[in-house]
Order: sequence, then C-alpha cells, then structure tokens
Amino acid sequence: MGRKGIFMSLYNHNNIIFLIMKQNFFTSMFLFLCSLLSAQTYHTVDNAPGSVADFTEVKDAITAAADGDVILVQGSSETYVNFDVTKRLTIIGPGYFLGQNDAPFSQANKVSATVSQFRVQTGGSGSIISGFTVRNPSASGASNVIFRNLYVPTGGAYFNATNSTNITVEKCYLMNSFKTQKSSVVYRQNIVVITGRLFSFGIDEGTISLENNTIIKANDNALFIDENHESQFSTLYGNIIYANDFDFEEPTSNVMDHNLFITDEADAAAIAVMQSGNNSIIPTSQASQVFVGFPDGAGMSPDEIYKLKTGSPAIDADEDGNNQGAFQEEGGYVLSGIPFIPNIYKLEVSETGTTQDGIKITIGARANADQ
Repeated sequence: MGRKGIFMSLYNHNNIIFLIMKQNFFTSMFLFLCSLLSAQTYHTVDNAPGSVADFTEVKDAITAAADGDVILVQGSSETYVNFDVTKRLTIIGPGYFLGQNDAPFSQANKVSATVSQFRVQTGGSGSIISGFTVRNPSASGASNVIFRNLYVPTGGAYFNATNSTNITVEKCYLMNSFKTQKSSVVYRQNIVVITGRLFSFGIDEGTISLENNTIIKANDNALFIDENHESQFSTLYGNIIYANDFDFEEPTSNVMDHNLFITDEADAAAIAVMQSGNNSIIPTSQASQVFVGFPDGAGMSPDEIYKLKTGSPAIDADEDGNNQGAFQEEGGYVLSGIPFIPNIYKLEVSETGTTQDGIKITIGARANADQ
C-alpha cells in the first residue's frame, strides 16, 4: 500500500445498529487497516473509561503477549503505568503534537499516549517502541532495539542505554540528555532541541553514532559537554548542529564528515575540528535560510519549524546526495511522530441516520508503510 492515502465514505444500510461509540469504532477500524498489512497478533490498550480495548495498561498487554506480537496503545488524557518490555514486541502509540500539524500528520483522536518510564530488558531484544510521549526511556541488557517516533520532553532523567548493543534511536523529538554505559547506540534522523543549562551525549565505555540529526542548542552554553562526561563519537555524519558555542576538547570521532555547523562563537580548536572532513560552518544569522520556521516558527508545530527551506544549504548535501539533518525526501523524520502503520487522521460519524440511508461515516486514512 506504500504511503498512498486512503479516503473512504462508508454507509451502513439494512439491519443497522445505530448507536455507535466513536472511540470503539475508531479502534475497530484501526485494527482492520492494520490487518491489511500483516497477519500478526494485535493487542489493544486504552485506559479510557468504557473502552472496548483488550487491556487498560500496557504492562498487562505485555504479560499476555507472545514474542512477535503487536501492542497498539490509544492516546489518553491519563498517563499509562510504567512498563518493562521483557518479550520481543512491537509497541505502538499514536504519536505526539497531534492536531498541531496538518493532515495526514495527525490522528482523529488527537491525544497522545504518555508514560513516565519504560525499559527494554534482555528478553525484549529485537523490540520496536514507537509513538509515545515518555520522559525516561531506557534499555538494559538488550540488543537490536529500535526506539522510534518518540517525544522525550524536558524534566526526566537520561535517555539511558546500559550494557546494550545495537540500539537505534530514530525519528524522535528529543529534549533531554543521553547516557550510554557499555553500550552501542545510533541516533538517526532525530530532532534534538536543548533548552536546559547543560546537555551531553555522555559515554561510559560505549559508542555513539550521530547520523543525520537536527540538533538545536537554544541557549548560550557549550554543546556536547556536561560536568561529568566528555562526549566522544564513533560517527558524527550528516547532522545540522546549531549552537552559539561549541567545545569539542579532544574528540575521538572515527568519522566526522558532511555536517553543517551553525555558530558564531567557537574556540580555535573547535573551529579546526569543524572545518575538517567536508564539514561546513555558517553564522547563526543564516539559520533562517536553512529551516522554514527559524527562529520563531510562528503558527508552526514544534517539529515543522525544522523542515528544510527551499534552497537550504542542507539539501542534497551529504556524501550520498541526501539531506543533512532529520528531514529527508523519503524515509526521514515524520511530523508528529506518526507511526509506521496506518493512521486514521479523520473520522466523522453522523449523529443520526435513517433506515434508508443509514449512518454516514467518513474516514481519512494513510498507510505509512515505508518508515
């Protein structure tokens, strides 16, 4: 089905049940669309009163699930209970900034699925976690885990990987620091916005690769340094990095290439580092030529601001002819963290109907199958 749009007007006719719960219809239609893509076993989670979902908490769905199952989590005004992932699962929420981006980058139900913390443990190796607002995501003793389409706001602990290998963090909107302890982590096609006093990609006996991220340091403190950790990278490639000040000290990056640095203040050592490896440097006054909504983003969602402007120096600028930063022509960051399964971005159900015409149901849906 690819990313082709689906728009349906459904009419029910003879022998109709006229009392339709919109939330329940949404869940049923969502499962139907997902069933078109695969024959996996799905479990639904919704903690709203009166829900017809299978479970009210993610942790209970995990207990009931088998390796390879999919857990679909509805948005809710109530925070979900923290959970540990102990099986190989795909757990999918609805995304974030819902209603702030135009269709189809939204949901008919414009409420996010929020959880304070989740942790992928050894038994959860091979899992994919997507579409949540979460303050403290982590992996412990896990491998081959993908954290995708997450919103990590300020105010939590580190995005932490401990004793874990092949962890991928991709297409997320991140506002928190990261810590890697004896782990290997790739950050790819994320938007990282730093508003706090300090920020770092801290490393303790591990490796971090930063590939095609958009990183914005929105204050005057140096990037990549905090009080306890000096950042080191195995790869720093294809990123757009905006900061008033940089302090690389003695970087040990094996690959530091085709990055776009936007800065006015950097010491001689940092400038020497940034000028190596086909990297580019432009002043902050030119940032408005890079992004469509920079600096104020009036009327735009928090992530739409960082889409590339027509004629941006970051377009087709890496070694392979792809864009620098998170947004790509295909397969890059997805507005609102819309997950990689069909989403219903429009649902209209008439309040009344007749025995002749039935009840009119209008649905706008999108496949989202190529992330």
